[in-house]
Amino acid sequence: MPETARPIVFCPSCQAQYRIAEHLLGRQVTCRKCGTLFRLGEAPEAASSSTAAPEVHPDPGPLGAHDIAQDDSYLVLGRLALKYHFIDLHQLRDALSYQDQERRRGRPLRLGEILVTHGLLSRAQLDFLLSVQDMLELRKLDQHFGVIAVKNGFATQAQIEAALAEQKQLFKTTKVLTPIGDLLLASGVLTERKKNAILHKQKRNEVGAEGLPAAPPLPAADETAAGEADAGFELEVAPDRLHAFLRATGSGRFNETAVRSFLEARGITTGVVADAQLTAWIEDPEQRGRPLPVAVGRPPIPGQNGWIKILFAAGGVDSEADPAGGDGGGDSDTDTDTDGDSDTDTEIRKETGGVQAGDVLAEKVPAQPGGPGVDVYGRPIDPAPVRDAALLAGPGTELSDDGCRLIATVPGVPERIGLGRVAVVPVLDIPGDVDAATGHITFDGAVRVAGTIQSGRRVTATSLSAGEMYRATIETSGSVWVRGGVIGCRIKAGGEIRAKYLRETQLQGLADLVVEKEIIDSRVEISGACRIRGGAILSSRISAKKGIVAGDIGSEVARPSTLAVGVDPRVEREISALKEAITEQRAAIEELDDRLDQLRGAAEQVQREIGATAQIQDRALVTRRRLDQERQQAEGHADARALAAATDALQQMDREIEQREHLLDTLFNRQDTTANQEAEVRQAMRQAGEASAQLENQILEWTEWANAEPGVPEVRVSGRLYADTEIEGLYASFKVRDPLDRVRIRERRVAGAGGTMEWKLVVGHLSTTP
Repeated sequence: MPETARPIVFCPSCQAQYRIAEHLLGRQVTCRKCGTLFRLGEAPEAASSSTAAPEVHPDPGPLGAHDIAQDDSYLVLGRLALKYHFIDLHQLRDALSYQDQERRRGRPLRLGEILVTHGLLSRAQLDFLLSVQDMLELRKLDQHFGVIAVKNGFATQAQIEAALAEQKQLFKTTKVLTPIGDLLLASGVLTERKKNAILHKQKRNEVGAEGLPAAPPLPAADETAAGEADAGFELEVAPDRLHAFLRATGSGRFNETAVRSFLEARGITTGVVADAQLTAWIEDPEQRGRPLPVAVGRPPIPGQNGWIKILFAAGGVDSEADPAGGDGGGDSDTDTDTDGDSDTDTEIRKETGGVQAGDVLAEKVPAQPGGPGVDVYGRPIDPAPVRDAALLAGPGTELSDDGCRLIATVPGVPERIGLGRVAVVPVLDIPGDVDAATGHITFDGAVRVAGTIQSGRRVTATSLSAGEMYRATIETSGSVWVRGGVIGCRIKAGGEIRAKYLRETQLQGLADLVVEKEIIDSRVEISGACRIRGGAILSSRISAKKGIVAGDIGSEVARPSTLAVGVDPRVEREISALKEAITEQRAAIEELDDRLDQLRGAAEQVQREIGATAQIQDRALVTRRRLDQERQQAEGHADARALAAATDALQQMDREIEQREHLLDTLFNRQDTTANQEAEVRQAMRQAGEASAQLENQILEWTEWANAEPGVPEVRVSGRLYADTEIEGLYASFKVRDPLDRVRIRERRVAGAGGTMEWKLVVGHLSTTP
């Protein structure tokens, strides 16, 4: 096929034609005309159900934007992102170009993941767009579903329109997609067999689409009713395809042979119940009143995520100095990590914190993939994907050749700094307080303060440990450890933060916050977990991506607290700030480009003026030589009058030549100045471009780091959770009406009104919740 040829494919249901790019062959799409789901390149199905070779015709025309756009899920997602103004057209084109480049390299990537990884969409925005995309695709399929139902006399047009309206309203209120077949089934318009028959006609009830096996061909209305009445039972397959249940319907009689034939016809082959159990269910009326678990699949074997083993004490501080290291009166529930699936683990081998060049600081334990399972249809179920952990080298460290060990290259104190990097830095010991005598402290390393960081002082360092802090400003790329309390401070840290208590403090961190006693009147935003083991949270607003663990939250007299879990507003702000900086750099590049155009125009003008002046000067020099000859001739002939005239003309010409020489010097100076200015502008443009590229890399680093581990929308309270506390998750919110004791509140997707799935913050007890 010529490179410019484009194959034409046909919808197997309505025979609609589509011209596509060759690399799209094999992709599953939805017909724009009839809503049938089919795979590009598959043969259209003849009326006799026999298959024929796919009819593909070369077409030299280019792939138009609308030839397959309505059916290509990538482009649908992109158009939705444009519609909701999440991205602009330029960003979409860049993402599609990147996707195509990666595909040519053998790395097929989804458009949504590219947009999230490059910081163009947040994960919540992608989830929203995917839900809208699913809704659009489902609406197309369900409209065709309604056509088939009306055509076969299963439902009236009014019933279909009412179900479509209910589906749309449910999606608006719950953001949950409910197929029209389920709504018609719930309302009694359709039976299960009729619904499955229509889905079979649409090729939607094959495994991978609806999770059901292929149903028999679409029967006539009277045949369907008779078949259901004769069977006396029906099959229900769980959404995970690991369980199948048999339900008796009516009082019809059936035997074991009929049931097994029924199961075989529907492809149920794995883990089918033994003969004795099936016979007992058939013959015992009491058992028949309950669903029979007729088949059980084998679940996939879960894999293990990669993780990083840290071989030094965090913060370079002796483990005995941990102000919150005890159980603080907590119990086994609250002492457990909130995440439960962390990519890091700590094995403290160097309690003093000092390391030498060549010491191994961290090791990477690679991810272990899981094994496939088998569903009740005998088809494989892929295990959940595993995440590999990134071992990142910072200053003073390097990776081993195999990338699995991090090694110190200089002596010093090891530190975990922002975005998961590890560095080795020097130490600055301050034996007393940080006060007016010491001034502000700025040090590219670990600062150890024996006393208090006093009011008005500012400390900027890689990491910091201190006795207490009072109304100070702290910024570190690594950890902050305070043996005592923190009052009225502003803290921004890239590593773990520990203290005895926080009061009236604004804190931002990229790792965990561990407090021994209480957090009062403070505002906290962290990318890790917030743990107050046995202590209390009072009158504060806390956002913790990996959940919150506390003894008590609130009191009878304190102002209510607001808690947000599973979200990371700081990352969103950082990425937003980087995007704004990129916009500023691009604006600066555009201004510089305009300036460069002006300088080019000025240089061209100077060049034209130099050329014209040089030509005049050349002619003037020729004229001067002629005048000089005339003067010499007049002088030889002793013609005083002619000599005087020639001398005057020659002097006038010399003055003009000298003036033009000055003009040429000025023009050449202008040319040099313009050339220098052009070079400066080009250099500034290169620097702005490099700065923009660095900012884009930072966005990529922030995004990859944020997406490496999911949020944990969970709050655990070992004591009392007081009334009026507000809790926000990724998708749901919850306000405590009455005090609750020893509770775990987790965001989960549960069945709501009408059987639809929705997100809720579910309250459970620590003693009973797994």
